[in-house]
This record gives sequence, C-alpha cells and structure tokens, in this order.
Amino acid sequence: LIASLAQAQLKVKPINGRVVIGDIELEEQQSMAEPPNARDTLTAIKIYGPKFNGGRGRITFGDQPRRYYFNVAVGECERPNDYDTDQLWLHGKNGFYFTAHVVDTLFYFDPNKSPRFNFNYDINAIGFFVNSDSRYKENVAPLSNALSNIACLKAVSYNLKNNYTSSLDAFEGDKPGEKFLKDEPMFEKMHKEARQGTRYGFIAQELKEVFPDLVHSDKDGYLSVDYIGLIPVLVEAINELQSELSEFKAKKSPQNTELFSSADDMGTGLVVPALYQNVPNPFTNDTQIKFDLPETVQQATLFVYDMQGKQIKSIPVTERGSSSITIHGNELAAGMYIYALIADGKEIASKRMILTK
Repeated sequence: LIASLAQAQLKVKPINGRVVIGDIELEEQQSMAEPPNARDTLTAIKIYGPKFNGGRGRITFGDQPRRYYFNVAVGECERPNDYDTDQLWLHGKNGFYFTAHVVDTLFYFDPNKSPRFNFNYDINAIGFFVNSDSRYKENVAPLSNALSNIACLKAVSYNLKNNYTSSLDAFEGDKPGEKFLKDEPMFEKMHKEARQGTRYGFIAQELKEVFPDLVHSDKDGYLSVDYIGLIPVLVEAINELQSELSEFKAKKSPQNTELFSSADDMGTGLVVPALYQNVPNPFTNDTQIKFDLPETVQQATLFVYDMQGKQIKSIPVTERGSSSITIHGNELAAGMYIYALIADGKEIASKRMILTK
C-alpha cells in the first residue's frame, strides 16, 4: 500500500487506492462517517472544490487558468449563492466540439464559424419548443402576399453526399493500433447510414430569391434554411386562400356574374374563370400556365410583366374552357415575373413566376 501527500491537495488512499484531489480533510470526514460497505469504492479519482461539500471542483486545460477566467474547463457548475449544484459544467472559451474517432465531429459550437449550434447527424427528440413569447419580440408586423410567394417555391427530393473523412489521415504517417483499425469501419458505416434515404426540402439558393430572411450563410458561404420559419408563411397562405374562397362564394355582383354562362344561381356545369400557378416554378426551359374561361368571354389576353411593372409579353387567349399556354424560357431573361389574365377588360387573377438559368 502506497500513500502520497503533496501540499495536502493530492493523496492516494492506502485502503482502496483512490486518488483524492482538493480538500483532503473533507474527504476523510465524509468517507469515515459512512459504513465501510457503503463507501464509494468505484470512483477512481475524486476532485473536491473549496466550497461547501467540496463544491466548485473543476479541472482546467491549457493557458490562463485564473480564478474567474478559464479557457477550457470541466467541473461543477456554480450559481450565485449556490456552489453545491451537482450540475456538470463544460466550458470552452471559443466553443466546443463533440467528436468520435479522432476526426468525426458529431456536433459543435464555434463562434468563429457561426453563431448557431451545428449538428452533423440527425436528431431524435420527443418534442422541440422554440421561445416565442411576445416579451422576446419587437417590430412585430403581419405577413402579406404569403400565398403568391409560396406558389413560387419548388420542393425537391434529394440525397446527402457522403463526405466521410477517414480517421487514418490523422496519423500522418504513424502506424495506428490494432483496436483503432478495428473501430474505423464501424464509424465509416455509421456515417454512411446517417446519410442514406431520400430527403425532401428546398434548394437554399432558390428559396433565398423568395424568402431571403429564411436563408443563412456561414463564413464559407454554405447556405442553411430555417424550415420552422416557413410554418407561419404556410399558415398565412392558407388563411389567404380561405379568405379568397369565402369571398368568391359570397360574391354575386355583376362584375363576376357577367363572365358566367347563363345558369340558375350559377349551377352545376358552370365554368368559373380562373388562372393557375405555372408549372414548373421556378423553371429553366419551358413552363405551362393553365386557366379556365367560360364560353361567354369575348376577348382574353395573358400579359407578362417584369417586377418594375413593364409589360414584357402579350399573348391572345383564344381557347375557352380549360386550357393552357406555354412560356418559353429562351424568350425571357432570368428573373421574377408577374403574369395576369384579363378577360373582357377585367382581371381574373395575377401570379408570380421565376425563371432561372
């Protein structure tokens, strides 16, 4: 049995071989007060701090381990007037990285890269809540044109690229151990499986054209999307659609009824004038615009305007009933446009379309 004591702060227990760092007398009092079979014989190292019950025990790494300033530290979290919190404290002056197998970063927070927490793997949770109390907010304003903006979005399916970096590269010529070589395939398999499967979402560069506030860029220029931020926009779009539907059902004014075929109370079989969103949108080559027009319409035209209101195209509409018009991408410059259907001098509807090249 060997016991050593250095400045009364480090001791190897002669009975069970435990290493005690900190207040040795406190450890002795607590240990001896318990029956031998109840004493902690599993802890190899115990670190006591200077406060009550050994609170505020901590380990620091690297430079400048001052009393109130730690670059990197692990210990017990302390609160005002409470040093014995029994809460783990992890501190990194410039953030921290949670890694596995040398190079595979599972998640990290690095203020030099981004002000956000970054996860490289999917997260499973029972629930997820975002702070949304009115007391957190200012400059609150209602959304507008949500329906027309949502119509400009193009959802896609995709697969994530496999960007796994072998941990063997970290040895730089040194020979890795047998256990390391055994574990390497396990981590590579975990990385590949985490990126399998088809996912659904948006291309951030395209979404930025419509909702720039929902797209963020890191210091390297890579874009990320605030998908939760799209939820209020979708809700407002549904509300706008419901409002339009309710208004349409309620209206029987001459402005609308004169476009309808003669029918009792606009009955069954009636063709209602309508203009639909172009498909696909955004588009690169060609896009199709569908519309409905009653036989009673004498003259109809589809107009295309740029975002400054300048008329770009005027296309006569000769078909009645359900039909469509094709817009060719090579006839326009890349950008956002507004198209409108005018029937007998009255606007049926107007919508936005995006051309990308």
